[in-house]
Amino acid sequence: MFKTLKRLMAMVTNRGRYFSGLALISIVAASLNILIALALMLFVRAIQSNDLQTLYTSLAVLLGGLVMFLVLMPLGYWLYETAVVGGTANMRSLVFKSLLRIKTRWMDGRHSGDLTSRSTNDIQVAEKAYSQNLVQLVELVMEGVSSGVVMFIVDWKLALFMIAMGATHVIISRLLAKPMHKAASAVQGALSVVTERISDIANGNQVIRMFDSRKPAEAKFLKTNDDAINKGLIRTKYAARVNAFGTFSGYFSFLIILTVGGYLVIKGWYQLETISLFVQLQNGVRNLFAALGHFITDLQTSLAGGKRVLEILDAPAEPQRIELSTIPSASSAAVNMEAVSFAYNGDETVLGDINLEVVAGETVALVGPSGGGKSTLFKLLLGYYPPNAGAISILGKGIDQYLLSELREQLAYVPQESYLFSGSIAENIAFGNVGAGQEEIIAAAKAAYAHDFIMQLPEGYETPVGERGSHLSGGQRQRIAIARAILRDAPLLLLDEATSSLDTESEEQVQLALNHLKQGRTTLVIAHRLATVQNASRILVIADGKLAEEGSHQELLDLKGIYRRLYDMQFAEDLESAG
Repeated sequence: MFKTLKRLMAMVTNRGRYFSGLALISIVAASLNILIALALMLFVRAIQSNDLQTLYTSLAVLLGGLVMFLVLMPLGYWLYETAVVGGTANMRSLVFKSLLRIKTRWMDGRHSGDLTSRSTNDIQVAEKAYSQNLVQLVELVMEGVSSGVVMFIVDWKLALFMIAMGATHVIISRLLAKPMHKAASAVQGALSVVTERISDIANGNQVIRMFDSRKPAEAKFLKTNDDAINKGLIRTKYAARVNAFGTFSGYFSFLIILTVGGYLVIKGWYQLETISLFVQLQNGVRNLFAALGHFITDLQTSLAGGKRVLEILDAPAEPQRIELSTIPSASSAAVNMEAVSFAYNGDETVLGDINLEVVAGETVALVGPSGGGKSTLFKLLLGYYPPNAGAISILGKGIDQYLLSELREQLAYVPQESYLFSGSIAENIAFGNVGAGQEEIIAAAKAAYAHDFIMQLPEGYETPVGERGSHLSGGQRQRIAIARAILRDAPLLLLDEATSSLDTESEEQVQLALNHLKQGRTTLVIAHRLATVQNASRILVIADGKLAEEGSHQELLDLKGIYRRLYDMQFAEDLESAG
């Protein structure tokens, strides 16, 4: 618990301001309680002795305490709260940076909704650990300890009696709060799944409507929501038990001090003014122990959220270089793969003993059944994963000789469904080269056959594309992605069949853009539609993670193997569609 709190506290960058504000708040709160107790004691003394001057003194002490509170408490809260705002902003920044550097393998194992929940809900919950929770604790401890010290100075016997009651409260509270952390963690996890379901509904809304799947989607969400409610109720049960005991214990201690104090005064063993002083001072001690249960409950919840945030910060980062188990042999090829094998989970092999050499300027197509390993091969070239065995060279250098950023500078990638970020068209094209000027962006758009449709839009290059490019058609999105790749101006081009999901007119325009993009570059194309790669320099058939066939279009047809079977199937489908 304390380790998590310490790490969250470390995110508060302006700790001098934070602790100054915290100290000021706690000192003012503690001083006010003592001054009120002193004023009450003087007031009782004045009443008993009919001393008007003592009465005025008690009122002056009380007024002085209130003035101190009004002047210094706002300053303390301003100091600490401004530091808290900066700390939370720093936490968000660290989480964002971590999401950009985390290993692909770790990211692939998490739902985007879970990551969203950790980056929003859990950060808000975690912030309370060093804002509300800690300031309450320090304030209460300072007030309770200072009140206890004054009690010991006035009468150590009564003070020991008070401390004994408080210690009993702490022991029982700790026992009651033991299940809280586990229950709070379960709640945060359940809320994360709720966010996942909402994310699925938002992103798959059109699919849900198309298949009229509202009821199954709603049922799935309600089941998840009910689980979150049930876990929340379990946490609430434990919290209610702790909080109820804290409140009861506080009032019970007040009743005890009144009863015992009254008895001692009646017996003549203590003055009424001393008991009055203790009645007020015990508020500081009582508040500490009474609020301890609330504090433990809230802190456990905050630390549960903080732990989920810290899991992102602790996630393994991408290495600066890809490690290879085999030293690459000397090669002048643009791409060279030697006995490359890979498995995502370490057990089931996705690629096995792949040998591939692509010379500069060559266009090589990768075809084969779905799940054969074509996209995985691209991921290895892009450095998303290191191969389990074998070696990979790019432009005559092993990929282990490149920094990861340098490796990716050699590659331009156009996926089957290109992702566009919320923002303008110009901003999305500029992702290919962050330092590009407007003229370079326009030139890339023209080369991608996108300039004409962009200029017809209301705001031209400043037109917002919407979430995931929802304001644009499929063909327009692809041409924006191609413009982005052109702007990158990398020597190696990876194409994951960028025209397979487009209509005929859009496909023709995108194909023109791709032809322009291929000029002067070495190109690897994943082809789902074989008609688009018949003119490739070579065609490689990858099936079951193996390089099964290799040759030109005609050579592979004559071979009458996997490629011929795939070609005949697609030819028959095209005839049926035409008919």
